[in-house]
Amino acid sequence: MNTKNLLHSHPQHYPRDYPDKRISSQGQQVTGYPHEDENNNWVIIPTKALPETGRGRIVRHNDVIQLLHARTDTFLMTHDVASPGFTTHQEFTTLPRDQIQRHNETLFQLHLVNGYEGQVLTTKANHFKLQHAATTVYMMLPGHELPDWAFNQQEVNGHRQPDPEGSEVWVGDEIIAGERMPSPPLTIFLALTDVCRP
Repeated sequence: MNTKNLLHSHPQHYPRDYPDKRISSQGQQVTGYPHEDENNNWVIIPTKALPETGRGRIVRHNDVIQLLHARTDTFLMTHDVASPGFTTHQEFTTLPRDQIQRHNETLFQLHLVNGYEGQVLTTKANHFKLQHAATTVYMMLPGHELPDWAFNQQEVNGHRQPDPEGSEVWVGDEIIAGERMPSPPLTIFLALTDVCRP
């Protein structure tokens, strides 16, 4: 499979019912989208204390983070609801900031591929996997096109087993310059893309 899709979300929600009679969470859609768009921009929110300025404001191998969707001001999350196209995979959606009772569902551990303790995440240079802290699934893009209710974009979902084709491997595509988000301790404002695979 050869893909290059940016991690994307938009205000539209998953439909309540799927054709196979399963029911979704009706949460905000999270997809893969191959074109530049403001809905591809995410903010890495560290979960550890950071200095106000200086070199300590970085993300390292195995850090636990949150991803804030810049346009809708919602956190990336997954939970024990089947994804649209796979009954064995978890749905990815987003969660409004004020739902603090579900905070643990928004936590992800960032594993750099072949990373070592203390290694710093950098855009373009580091491939990484995002593993959900609570359910241990990896965020992946398995190459399944969603129907017209998701504008035929690619499904993003989660599974506990890494994919031999590497559909759970991502890279920081770019740091988006000149953007400002309100109040949180920002480290990197970036677009994530899945890794092109032959």
